[in-house]
Amino acid sequence: AFFALGLLSLKKLKNPSKLTLKYSILIGVIYFVVYASVTIGVMFTSLSNASFLPGLSVIFTPILAALIYKKRPEKKLILAVLMSTIGLALLTLTNGLDISSKYFLGDLFCIITAITYAFAIILTGSAVEKEDLNPYQLGVYQLGVTGILSLILAFIFERPAIPTVPVAWFTVLFLALFCTGLALIITPIALQYTTEERVAIILVLEPVFAGFVAYFFVG
Repeated sequence: AFFALGLLSLKKLKNPSKLTLKYSILIGVIYFVVYASVTIGVMFTSLSNASFLPGLSVIFTPILAALIYKKRPEKKLILAVLMSTIGLALLTLTNGLDISSKYFLGDLFCIITAITYAFAIILTGSAVEKEDLNPYQLGVYQLGVTGILSLILAFIFERPAIPTVPVAWFTVLFLALFCTGLALIITPIALQYTTEERVAIILVLEPVFAGFVAYFFVG
């Protein structure tokens, strides 16, 4: 995704500032932890838990923002967060939240996913407020950092294989370009015009859209 999107916008990526590169590396590492922890988490917990717990970033984002910025969340924001959490639970916990000890490791990694994701959103929101930082460059370069670290980890713990069937290629390219690439690039651009808490609430709509896509395209 980094190379594809980078080739399409070479001119926009020239001469990045030191501040842009600094935040790209920092946030890219955090997103690497997000993807690594959720990948490990889904291996060791139930499907319901793996769907619900990472979405708790909608709670951790305003909490971390309040601690970092030392400001009390608005009442309407607290209400929106509570409603989003309840909605997320109704959508994902179809079999209930299983808190048995056999899922402890997976649940722990899923919670780490939620916390680090919330921290990534807050740090991105803080970064785009700085004058010497280019949000688009930040999105692309942080994607590169996350991709490189993930590739290294893949070669250490797995045996990477090239897809051999068209449907596999389509799935990989779609996930890389749209679900990961565009998502990481759009986030810093969007945070120029909205708050971190609102972004977290919007992102919790993921299972809603997943349900619509599954209904119309999978049946």
